[in-house]
Amino acid sequence: MNRIIKESIFMIKLFFIISSELFFYFIYKDLNYFITRISNRLASINILYVKIFQAIASNNSLINDKINNQLLKFTDNAPWSYSDINYHDIIEFTNDYNLVLESGFEKPINSGMISLVFKAYKKDTNEHLIIKMKRNNIENKLNDAIQNLQTFMFLLSFFPLINKYQIANVINKNRDFLLMKDGHI
Repeated sequence: MNRIIKESIFMIKLFFIISSELFFYFIYKDLNYFITRISNRLASINILYVKIFQAIASNNSLINDKINNQLLKFTDNAPWSYSDINYHDIIEFTNDYNLVLESGFEKPINSGMISLVFKAYKKDTNEHLIIKMKRNNIENKLNDAIQNLQTFMFLLSFFPLINKYQIANVINKNRDFLLMKDGHI
């Protein structure tokens, strides 16, 4: 799909999520509820957006330590889908090392922003192991997310109120860190 069309769709989705969640926040006045809802909705597009949201909110004292910890727990146990699992690689790995996944190939025990974690044991010794594998196609997803964010930041740079929060600086400072989290990509 054309880059401009992809970025336009992203902008529309992001605008809709932020505006609708702000609307609910002004009605219910519950910051925890707002953070939970916006985190889940941003994660449905890309978990990286939750990390960026957390960095911006934390750097600008928009959230307290309790909510920051809530966001950390969310990203350390991030939502996942079956399309995130690289079945070919995990089956090959378990066959090569004579392993059995305790919960099967479809059930990671944990999921971070970059990786999925599976519990396994060796068939011959019954030794328990943890397997950490990158999510399927994670490099492209993160690169697309960063490109979308940079375009979004460029558009927001025309609003002086937004510049006050130095969102572009937060993204640029954390870009390499975000790409290197859970190991290098």
